[in-house]
Amino acid sequence: MVRVWFWGAILAGGLCAQSKAPFYSVDSTVNAVTNTGYLAPNVIATVYGTDLAWSTQGLSQQKDYLPLQIDGVAVQIAGSPVGLYYVSPKQINFLIPASLRAGTVEMRVVRQGVAGPAVKIGLREAAPSLFPVSQHADGTLVTPESPATANEWIVLYALGLGRTVGRVDDAQIPLLSGFPLASLTIQRLSELRVLLNGTAVESARIGYAGLSPGFAGLYQINVQLPEDLETDPEIRIALGEEMSQEGVKLPAQPTGAGAR
Repeated sequence: MVRVWFWGAILAGGLCAQSKAPFYSVDSTVNAVTNTGYLAPNVIATVYGTDLAWSTQGLSQQKDYLPLQIDGVAVQIAGSPVGLYYVSPKQINFLIPASLRAGTVEMRVVRQGVAGPAVKIGLREAAPSLFPVSQHADGTLVTPESPATANEWIVLYALGLGRTVGRVDDAQIPLLSGFPLASLTIQRLSELRVLLNGTAVESARIGYAGLSPGFAGLYQINVQLPEDLETDPEIRIALGEEMSQEGVKLPAQPTGAGAR
């Protein structure tokens, strides 16, 4: 199923460029969900700047791998091109390679042979970031008009949950055929928590956590909500000490509303 909200969240527009070298900074290189410098391997990132590209273009069609170049524009990390989602004069969305480790790496934008400055970005082992969108088990969106209910299974979408069993290549789009093998490692699963108003959901209620098929860099968590579900709780995910951003609300009915 095509998740239109995901493409809309990742593919934002840009403005016209002028004939200069690409310009950007480490501070303008951010997590695509939170717009903060909260980055890790296999995270979708955004670099903002000027003269990054001559045109505005996104993915033309779904393939097995993200393109390493769009309209002559590439993003290089540690000297190698990385997968691209979108390029425009003032914004590029790209995927940080999953094969990298925590530490500092060098990144630069190259536009038709003209290189921008080399900036050093910091990577964590994981950088959990939660999309403010979730789905019912039937694929429909959880909304105030169609809220989640007690004991219901829902699907959360996130970035930055780290390495998986059944790893994919850098820039590879996980397909349905490899989906069951792309769960988080045992260590990561043991550290994963889904928090509602600060209270962790029982680990037995997490049915799956790993890569989401059809979208490079996107993770999903299938979770059964608790019986004592509160109205519209704040929802966060955590991996050990690393926690997703504050302020994301889950549209939900209180205890006793019944299961969907």
